[in-house]
Formats: sequence, structure tokens, C-alpha cells
Amino acid sequence: MTGERRSVFGGQVRIWGGVPLRNPVFTGRENLLLTLQRALEDRSKATVLPRALHGLGGVGKTQLAVEFAYRYADRYDIVWWIPAEQRSLVLQSLHQLGRHLDTPETEDLQQAASHVLAELATSPLRWLLIYDNANEPEEINRLMPTRGGHVILTSRNQTWSEVFDPIQVDIFDRSESVELVQKRSEAVSAEDADRLAARLGDLPLALDQAVSCQVATEMTVGEYLAELDWHVRELATPADSSRTTLVALVRLAIWRLREHAPAVAELLEMFAFLGPEPISGGLLRRGGKGTSRRRWGGRFASR
Repeated sequence: MTGERRSVFGGQVRIWGGVPLRNPVFTGRENLLLTLQRALEDRSKATVLPRALHGLGGVGKTQLAVEFAYRYADRYDIVWWIPAEQRSLVLQSLHQLGRHLDTPETEDLQQAASHVLAELATSPLRWLLIYDNANEPEEINRLMPTRGGHVILTSRNQTWSEVFDPIQVDIFDRSESVELVQKRSEAVSAEDADRLAARLGDLPLALDQAVSCQVATEMTVGEYLAELDWHVRELATPADSSRTTLVALVRLAIWRLREHAPAVAELLEMFAFLGPEPISGGLLRRGGKGTSRRRWGGRFASR
């Protein structure tokens, strides 16, 4: 469902675009979803009041927005996901939406965005725009519709709380942590899931990555935690820092990849130098014709 589509049901236009795939093991957050839904409905159609999902990195702001989009999709005629790390990405996304809305075509992205925002402000269609990772309020605020529908944004920037009422997204409750771990691996006992959650501070992203690694490597939770602690000590930074734990967690996974799948580890290290947007397959194929072809044995050049 990540692609774009325009369809007609009962004479009504339905437009869906850019929304990431739904997380099949999405866990908890029922109160937050209900709070967000009520906050969006509690406003005048004459004015758009964006709802900011605010919190530290890794607490699941984006996953919450994705789940909301799928859960409440039938209430909207338009659901459009906008990567908002950079102003240029927002302009490109609005330009793509304009093609579905049949707004005037123009190569000027700013003008195209203005056409889309004006169209949404007067359209009878029910719409939801989600600005993900909107960390620059001054840039993004001018690229939001002023009336007519609903806007959700996710951000770590506390400045949004000075502009709109934020909805705080925090770490998991322990019961949610245990539930997530056992959804990802039925073989993990509630006791071991609790140990893992306690060690990782109930941070959703860390838990998800940790249990994925633990399952893929077939380590027990005890073995995984022992290896994680070794990597924490090797980093020579405060062991009680959540940042240190996250770095150690990633370090553990990469070390395992280097041991069992060196080509994948090298590819991952290359991706670390790129932005978060989708990577062209052509880029990998062209890279396969260079030095990486000798290193990877032409794996990517042949695909």
C-alpha cells in the first residue's frame, strides 16, 4: 500500500499515496490512537489545526501515524503521506498529489504546492495529510493547508508545542513491551521478554530491532543480553545511557552480519551514508560495475 492510487467508489474519489506498509505486529497505543482521533475531530472545518505527535527518536511516532492512517482510512477520501525531513521533499510530494487532484501542471514546485493547498482548502473531499519527521516548523508550517481537513505531523522538535498542542508519544508500558517481544518471537517467555524490555528501557525501536536480531541469530535472550553488554563495555561510554545501548545494539547486529553475511554488511554500511529516502535499484546496478563488483562478486550487477 506504499504506492499511489486513485479510484472511485460510489462516484466518490479515493486517493491514497506514500503511506508505509502497515506494521503487522503493531502493539498497544490504543489510548494514543483514540486521543489523536478525537483531537482531529474536535475542530472547525474552517480552520486546520495540525496535531503533532512529539517524542524522542525510537518511541514509535511514525508507526503510530501509519497505524492511524490504516485504521481510519475509511473516514477519508484522500490519505497522503509526506516525507518532511526537507522542504524539497514536501514540495515534491505535494506536486505528486496535485496530479491526482488535477491541479494546473507547472514545473515550479512551489507554485504547484500552492495550487494543491488551495484546492484542498476548498475541496468537499475528506482528506488527511501526514507530514512525517517535520523537524523544521518555520519551513513546513507554510506548506500545510489552512482549512478543510486533517493534518498529522511527527517530530522530535519541541518547537511545535509552541505552535500546536502536541500529543506526547513516550516509551512503552512494560506490558506493551512484553507483548511486542512475544509477537515477534513466540519462543520468548514472558520472563525473558521482561528482562529484555528492562535492559532496553522499553524503547519500541530498540525492542523491535533486538528481538529481530535475537531471532535471526537463534541466540537465547540471555546470550543476546550478554553480547549486548560486551558491546556496551567496548564503546567505553556511560553504560546507563540509552544512546549507548542503541549504538551497542546496532553494533552487535553489524558484527553478526560481517561474520555471517559480509556482502550484506558492506551494503548496509554503504546505505548509512545515504539519506532515508528510497534508493534506486539503478544506483546499485551501476555500483556493481565498479569496485563493489569485485567485492560482491557481481551480485548486484546481475539483478
